[in-house]
Amino acid sequence: MPRIISNKDFVDIQKLLANNKLQAGANKAKELYLLTGIIFCGHCGAAMQGNRRKCGRNKSEYKTYRCSNRANRKNCKKKELRKEYIEEYVLKNLTEVST
Repeated sequence: MPRIISNKDFVDIQKLLANNKLQAGANKAKELYLLTGIIFCGHCGAAMQGNRRKCGRNKSEYKTYRCSNRANRKNCKKKELRKEYIEEYVLKNLTEVST
């Protein structure tokens, strides 16, 4: 079968698709997640994305960051990180480094 695109174009497109997959969900959140596209899963390396979930009897809502591989039901088993905890931690450490 004749090729439609060159090998170089194919490789470049595959890289773009892989990068898009790592940043899955970056533009879907209704809430502002400051670290989207900046933090990555320590287990599998995929982008962490914002998520809202309801837990418990009273269905309390929690805002979290979760691995995009976990969100897409892939192999990653790492738990979600509470949004307020991780953002506070990062901002505190940035403040310490910058002063």
